[in-house]
Amino acid sequence: MTTAAAVPTGSGPSAALRTTSAATETAGTPAPGGLHTSPALSPAVAVSGARLVSGAFQPVTGGPATGATVSGTGWVARAHSFATATVQLSGLLATGHYQVEARIAACAAHDGGAGYRVRGAGGTSVLRLVFQADFEGHAMATARLSGTTSSDAKSLVLFASGDSKGNAAGNSGSPVACADLHTA
Repeated sequence: MTTAAAVPTGSGPSAALRTTSAATETAGTPAPGGLHTSPALSPAVAVSGARLVSGAFQPVTGGPATGATVSGTGWVARAHSFATATVQLSGLLATGHYQVEARIAACAAHDGGAGYRVRGAGGTSVLRLVFQADFEGHAMATARLSGTTSSDAKSLVLFASGDSKGNAAGNSGSPVACADLHTA
């Protein structure tokens, strides 16, 4: 899994983004599993010719206190040979580690249901972003998976992670917020 720490340098989904990655990669070169997190990636809203869905993040009822102030927007663009996800969030714990997973069901389903899978040359992978918030609790991250899928993602679920690799006692951590996705 590629781990990306994203630091926003502007506002809005097309704002400049500086991303650091634990895997060595360049624009257009996937890390293992077909995941791209290069700073040269276009945000999902800027992917030409793709089907775009988006939604606003809401705290998860009964989730950890860290989700009480989380807000932001998520986008997923589905093109012929790849899927791209972008999130822009605030109200996170300063320098906290998080991951967002695209899901096949709405937020009302248990944590958005199963992971949204993209079939590529290396098998099937879940569209997931792993990142760290900045010192003010903001983050913007974009990831792309090469491959195909036959449907749109229905939700994005934000999890608090235990470390920079997205590990929290062997799982994704606690769900903090969720965004139901609708045609943009």
